[in-house]
This record gives sequence, structure tokens and C-alpha cells, in this order.
Amino acid sequence: MGLMVLFDEGCPLCVQAADWIAHEAPLVPIELVAAGSDQGEALARQIPWIGKELVVIRDGRDVWAGLAAFLTVLWALADYREWSLRLASPFLAPLSIRFFRAISANRSRLGAFFGKTACVPGECGHRGAPHAYRSLPERLRANR
Repeated sequence: MGLMVLFDEGCPLCVQAADWIAHEAPLVPIELVAAGSDQGEALARQIPWIGKELVVIRDGRDVWAGLAAFLTVLWALADYREWSLRLASPFLAPLSIRFFRAISANRSRLGAFFGKTACVPGECGHRGAPHAYRSLPERLRANR
């Protein structure tokens, strides 16, 4: 089972999140795909949320968007699987929904706050080598 994570490459916060995912140890294969890439645009014809929400596709069949996609990504990362289960619990799910919606609604302002679009290895505290960068657009890899 592999996951494809589609993100908005024009959003600095989204690019930072993709950079973070790429540097985390996955429990399942993760491929990062920019929504504006040829592959992302081809998928956008079939999936209406691409470019507007974080979207995760499993094996070309199952699709999650928004908070469900975020929790699916956490579930796929070695150090965050437990957190995905906690955040989806009946006790924390309402808070998780509000938090994710607030972040999503303000992603352009938050992205401007963060400034740069990708971390430089060794300067942002990520552990390990990048796992998912093979699918990032060349212009984003060049910014690294």
C-alpha cells in the first residue's frame, strides 16, 4: 500500500509541510506530488479538491481530503502514527477539525510568516535523509 500526497506548490506553508513529510521516516511508501504538476493536473480532472485541500490517494483507489488526509499522512509516518489515532479519537476529533480548518483558512498568512519555501538539510532539525523527494518538482528540489 502506498500513499500519494498532493499539495499546493504555490503555498509556502504547504511546501514546508511537504518538506517535513519528505524528511520523516514512513511506515508505508509516500510519494509527494505538486497539485500543479502534470501528474497533479491529470488527477485534478477526477478529484475536485486537488489544489484547494490537502489530498491523499491510496493505491489510486481511496481518496482523503482536508483533515482526513492530514491524519492519514500522520498515520503513515513512523513517529506520528499514535498521534493520528489520538487526534481522530472522539475526544480530540472536534478540536482537530477546528484546528485544521483554522490552519487551512489562514495558510497564505502562515506561509508568509514562515517565509522560505523549503528547508535546507541540516538547518531545520529534520531527522534522517529525505524519503519522498523523488516526486517533488525540479524547481522545488533546486530550492533545497
